[in-house]
Amino acid sequence: MTSLDFEAGWWRTVGGGDAARGVPNVPCADCDLAFTRHLHLHLLPAPEEVRKIRQAVRTALFAWGCPSWAVDDSVLLASELVGNAVRHGPDTWITVNLLQAGDRLLLEVTDASSVRPAVQQADTADEQGRGMYLVQAVASAWGARRDARGGKTTWCTLALDGNPDEAKPLN
Repeated sequence: MTSLDFEAGWWRTVGGGDAARGVPNVPCADCDLAFTRHLHLHLLPAPEEVRKIRQAVRTALFAWGCPSWAVDDSVLLASELVGNAVRHGPDTWITVNLLQAGDRLLLEVTDASSVRPAVQQADTADEQGRGMYLVQAVASAWGARRDARGGKTTWCTLALDGNPDEAKPLN
């Protein structure tokens, strides 16, 4: 796994948690995934975490050798999904998984809200409400699924086929 240094408040839980920060001592199901290109983070539900996830995604994808257009698109996708989790989810941990599998990036953001995201057409005067519209426009595919604890995981993929304008559908 890629090792990244993060500011205070950021960590990777591999093999255990941090009781002082409220992270369980039992690792979550994804903490020990054996992907070489896998970024796994537990975030606080705070607006400043959105800036930090942009930095973490950018750093990881450049380290993995992804093209700059894919880095920029992934940073936007992560920002929107984590921003939604911070804004609409309850005051609980947010988990982010980013991994590369073949010619695809998969981004997953898990929060404790059971409300599924929806694409909205924001009015020109609206300051919010365009996030999932942007995700739908940029990602190759996206969706949401409920988890066993009553929350949800919102996911999206991005094709790394070298042509950002002709993303292939999932098989």
